[in-house]
Amino acid sequence: MATASFIKDITIREPDAIKKFVNVISENRPSNSIDKEKASDKAMARAEKLLKQYLSR
Repeated sequence: MATASFIKDITIREPDAIKKFVNVISENRPSNSIDKEKASDKAMARAEKLLKQYLSR
């Protein structure tokens, strides 16, 4: 059975790996933005039309 989470102890011993790990978890990256063109009303209407067409087969 698949699970969405797990509990696992992770040990990092190499100094370079520790530095990289600290760098990754401390970065303030912006969240992925949504492509406005793909989420436009026109694109959504087209997607709904294609989905209805696909499901009607």
